[in-house]
Amino acid sequence: MSIMVEFYNSKHENVLRSRSSYKNILKIIESGLTVDDDLWIYCLFKEQRNRDGFRTYEDFASRLTKRIQLLEDYIDLNSNTISAIDEKPDKIISEYIGVGCGLKLISEIHGLTEADWELIPESKTKDLDFQISSDGKTIIEVECKGTFNGSTRSNMMSSIEAKKEVQRNEQNNNHILYGVIASYYFGDSKPARADILDPEPLELYSDPYLVRLLNRLKYYLTQFNVFSRAHFLISLSERINVLKHTKNYNELDGLPLINQYGEPFEFPVSFDWKKPLRKHDDIIGNIFFVSEKDYLFFGINQNIVNLLIRQDHSAILDYREKAEMFSVSDEIQISPEQKLEKENETFFVEGVVHQNTAGLVFGVLNRF
Repeated sequence: MSIMVEFYNSKHENVLRSRSSYKNILKIIESGLTVDDDLWIYCLFKEQRNRDGFRTYEDFASRLTKRIQLLEDYIDLNSNTISAIDEKPDKIISEYIGVGCGLKLISEIHGLTEADWELIPESKTKDLDFQISSDGKTIIEVECKGTFNGSTRSNMMSSIEAKKEVQRNEQNNNHILYGVIASYYFGDSKPARADILDPEPLELYSDPYLVRLLNRLKYYLTQFNVFSRAHFLISLSERINVLKHTKNYNELDGLPLINQYGEPFEFPVSFDWKKPLRKHDDIIGNIFFVSEKDYLFFGINQNIVNLLIRQDHSAILDYREKAEMFSVSDEIQISPEQKLEKENETFFVEGVVHQNTAGLVFGVLNRF
């Protein structure tokens, strides 16, 4: 019973190639990761906490007999890989498998036995999930993720990358950093696999203007992703990528974003219907169901959309809305794609929404 091991992609392989552990990684890729009691015990590190009976490898080994009954309700323990017997296994099973595969894999790469993995204490920065002292000098840190059918692999990679960038920029941080994403599938459709990755170090820029510009563009790209998958977002994402790699980013100043037809955007057509607050047509956004009487509104001021289209760098950096609260008393219409109630149903809402200086607008609306 084994799990395929692969590099997440060639980029991550090239980064890991320089490590002394690279040859060991290649050996495990060739042989696969063995699924045995060792791996199932590492799965239980998902429960690790700072109290007696929940700290060490030995603690969890003593609990394996009880916990395996939970796992076998969702996992075929007689398969030649890790496979689900339920087409929709509980999310916690994916988390157990992610932790088990990650810790088992890194332990084998570094020749560790009965490793005493510990949770990294929570902090205000993004931390990886576990750490281990291997030789008293080097600390190995790994972020473990698990996914069913590989449905969120790219999002998990981004999460690991973000946390590792923070770790790399901590002072005196000479730790070895890894990410592992374990994927498993229903039945024998695909063998389980573990992807190992190590994002390249955070790109450092000497130009603070460019850093601020990139930070703002990426911030708004993230916010728009909450309520849109439009061509506009693709164009904005591509512009960010070009700015990061071009030698003279000033050549792009004032060069507007273009649509799928190669023409400069006007206000995105896909945003026209995203104005559920009829009395506030300068705000685009979505209404999200909370309860029978409560809805959450999340949106953004149209002014920043227009600035992002124009790509006037100075105007984007100077953009600042007035922070304010205002009352909403309006008839709203739920769009078909939200599928919260009947299609195109309209109803009356009241509430108070907040606009921050970045132009984000949010608040709870009560249905009447």
